[in-house]
Amino acid sequence: MGIFTNDYILKKGLIFLRNEFSLSTCWNISRYINADLFIKEIHSAGFHKVELNYGVTKSILNEIMPYIDRGELEVTSLHNFCPASEIGSSNITLSSTNEQLRQSAVEFTKRTINLANNLGVKTVVVHTGEVEGISWKDKEIRNLYNQEMQSLPNYAHEINMLIEMRKQERLPYVLSCEKSLLELSEFICKKGYDIRLGLENRHFYYEIPVEDEYDTWFKKFRGSPIALWYDIGHGEVLEHLNLEKSRNLLNKYKEHLIGIHIHDTDGLSDHHAPGMKKTNFNFFNDYLKMNIIKVLELKPYVSASDVILSTHYLEQMMLE
Repeated sequence: MGIFTNDYILKKGLIFLRNEFSLSTCWNISRYINADLFIKEIHSAGFHKVELNYGVTKSILNEIMPYIDRGELEVTSLHNFCPASEIGSSNITLSSTNEQLRQSAVEFTKRTINLANNLGVKTVVVHTGEVEGISWKDKEIRNLYNQEMQSLPNYAHEINMLIEMRKQERLPYVLSCEKSLLELSEFICKKGYDIRLGLENRHFYYEIPVEDEYDTWFKKFRGSPIALWYDIGHGEVLEHLNLEKSRNLLNKYKEHLIGIHIHDTDGLSDHHAPGMKKTNFNFFNDYLKMNIIKVLELKPYVSASDVILSTHYLEQMMLE
């Protein structure tokens, strides 16, 4: 096993990395309808801890339950909606101003929370929604960035336009989010669950929340089961675009941080294996050393060997 000798343990005939990391099932869930092969590949990458993402269907979930019961698979977090919605979820959001759609999102989230409680999982990662009608402007700015025009005055003008458009349009969607979060918080408390909702920072600027919305919610929902889930790749992308100083969230809300999605970035492309693109992970080292959930969230094309190498890279960095 070469240089990895000290980073492996042997358990039930399987080789696992000795680490604190979990692997999101988004890495390989799309490749399998058979749970045995699905879990075998996760094990081959050196993991027995996973985050069940929103691509996990009810049938796959039923098939992997025996592995969970036998201790061959440990679930550290769930990514809402889990199991996947049978009717699709593209327009079912906690921020919807359509009350029927918003209520559907709340009910699907409650189902995820119930599953988390049944599995003994204490964290549910949540996408809270979006400001509708302005995604086209976000797309325009990304096109400018990809054309390497971000140093031109026109780029700054377009950035300011998107920021102002978002401020003008966001109120009804943010209020819908708040209504949903209140209902979910009350549901968790009424059930007596030891579960927190990790509100994830998002990849697109029209999505919710951005920094000042976190500011408002951590004050408004003080004492509620609401926390910060930080996605490194999403934050880096918005930093690259000059739309947000996303790292401020970590500096300001360290005490609210419950978990982190770890992946590398190259410009606006993310979900790459850590250490193989351009993200400076040294900045995040102190946060990775915290007692939080640490999940590698990788694109399906990342090889098992690169998953192992990237985890070793993170472990070595955390020793510094």
